[in-house]
Amino acid sequence: MTAPAESGGALTIAVAEGVITQAQADAIRAIDARGKAKDEPFTLVNNFGDLFLCLGLLIVYLSISRFTLLIGIEPLFVYLGFAALFWVLADIFVFKARRKFPAVISALLFVWLGFQAWMIAVPESFSVERLVAGRGTLVPLGVLTVLFTAALVRFRLPILVLGVSVSAVLMVFTYAMRHVEPLAAFSVLALCGAALLAVGIYLDLRDRSRTGPEHEWALWLFVVGSPLLVHGIMLHQLKAFLPTAIGFTAAGASPDMLVDQMGGIILTISGLAILFTLLGLILDRRSLVASSLLYFTGVLSYAAWQSGAGLSVIFAAVPLTIGLLVIVLGLAWNPLRDLILRLFPIARWFRPPSKV
Repeated sequence: MTAPAESGGALTIAVAEGVITQAQADAIRAIDARGKAKDEPFTLVNNFGDLFLCLGLLIVYLSISRFTLLIGIEPLFVYLGFAALFWVLADIFVFKARRKFPAVISALLFVWLGFQAWMIAVPESFSVERLVAGRGTLVPLGVLTVLFTAALVRFRLPILVLGVSVSAVLMVFTYAMRHVEPLAAFSVLALCGAALLAVGIYLDLRDRSRTGPEHEWALWLFVVGSPLLVHGIMLHQLKAFLPTAIGFTAAGASPDMLVDQMGGIILTISGLAILFTLLGLILDRRSLVASSLLYFTGVLSYAAWQSGAGLSVIFAAVPLTIGLLVIVLGLAWNPLRDLILRLFPIARWFRPPSKV
């Protein structure tokens, strides 16, 4: 009998060769993992063969520009033709060859070429600067969302949730920036993040041992939902503070009064960052903690500045402190999480403490 620690690769091969189905492999993994809580499982590249196939895909993509000049075909038809080619390749990688990473690259190239074809067929002003400022055009974002959704529905690759979520949220945020105040738009951003996290938490509750397919869908929902929620709330706080600070300055307030106001917002941001860290530990999702690191950096920089440290000291000491904090937290994640779960009665709802 194959040892449990060695069964994962054998199951993958068995599924690829049609000996068992993917559902049967998932059931065997669930039995193997029963009684254990693994650390956030994540698999995208199985072996070097996947990377070799991806190299071929990228070489095919790079040939597009030369292909257009050589034959003299309109770029629109070239992009559409190659988009169809990558769709077929993604279909083969997903349903025939069982190659996840090449399938992901093929699907992403399909979306990118489909989007380029749209931009050629329907020329519109589209710039990264306007998009980041929330002033982009809605139609291209809608097309991008549709392309990602089509690929997600067909290929069922969890990582494509990133593309669907980001493009859809950008479309909602752009609409909000046109019709409401910036503070309300940031609130919309935070609500979108909260909705994605709610779906991720639901999937985690359905698969507390993280041995089934739900955990991977939840992983990507947390990856995109965490920064949306954290940055949406934090930016709302900072945006609300700026008019107050400007008002104090215009009214000729003393520097001490302005420092007091700044101290208040720092305390608020610190409290929110700690809250997100605790939530990340309870849910066993590091993305919430990672999304708060920027604000931990800001708080430490402000504290160092208040202590009279020079800029050179701040730029050297703060990154060192944050880096060491991340390393210590990463190493002590499971023991610290076990401790927190014992302090909260809601612990039984979420992933059990690690036994490894």
